[in-house]
Amino acid sequence: MAYPLVDMLLLGLIVSAVALADWRLERTWVLLGTAVIAFWIADSRYLITDAARTYQKSLWFNPLWNLSPVLGAWAAWLPHRPSVRRAAGKLGVRGILMPLLFARRWAPWCGRASPPWGSWR
Repeated sequence: MAYPLVDMLLLGLIVSAVALADWRLERTWVLLGTAVIAFWIADSRYLITDAARTYQKSLWFNPLWNLSPVLGAWAAWLPHRPSVRRAAGKLGVRGILMPLLFARRWAPWCGRASPPWGSWR
């Protein structure tokens, strides 16, 4: 159960990074987002099929676990393009608020045995 949740947490971090960059979609973030979505699909389908006791190694979602790190490595190998920097002091409310809201939501959960919405079971 934890793996799909952490995959969504990673996707949220990627969306937050894109939001902080004024919603400019760069190839690196698109590939990283695609890699996390592929991993999330594979983890979620595995969880469902394992709970139903129907998991087999030949199911359609198994190659997604291999595809995801390849997409992440591809994103890392993309040439770095210098981005247009904003003037100092123009970070805006979003640049301050997004990390604070994220920390406010997830910081109490760090180190706990169960998530804030209840038990794992």
